[in-house]
Amino acid sequence: METLLLSIADKAYYYYIIAAAVGGVASWVLNRRVIVLDGRSRSGMRGKDIGLADILIAVAAGWVAATYLIDPVMDHFYLVDVMWGLGLGFLAGYWAIPLLAKVEAKIKGLMT
Repeated sequence: METLLLSIADKAYYYYIIAAAVGGVASWVLNRRVIVLDGRSRSGMRGKDIGLADILIAVAAGWVAATYLIDPVMDHFYLVDVMWGLGLGFLAGYWAIPLLAKVEAKIKGLMT
């Protein structure tokens, strides 16, 4: 996959955004409600179904990260491998939904 990315390196920006969308889906899969055999539930996001809004939030976070964050971080830490960019994009999408909820709560707290 790295060879493919290096051959079309000018399109790596779009791969970062796709990696962020995959990170958002992975966040939902790992934090969704799980019903165990005894009828009780372990809840991460309390059974919230993934919606188009969650995917769009992850894509938007990936777009912002790909535009403003990934390349400067890779340059600063001398990460020349393209795969680091995909990992950073994935993490941006994975953390987008929980961080957005915390930022929203903080803003609501400041407004009241």
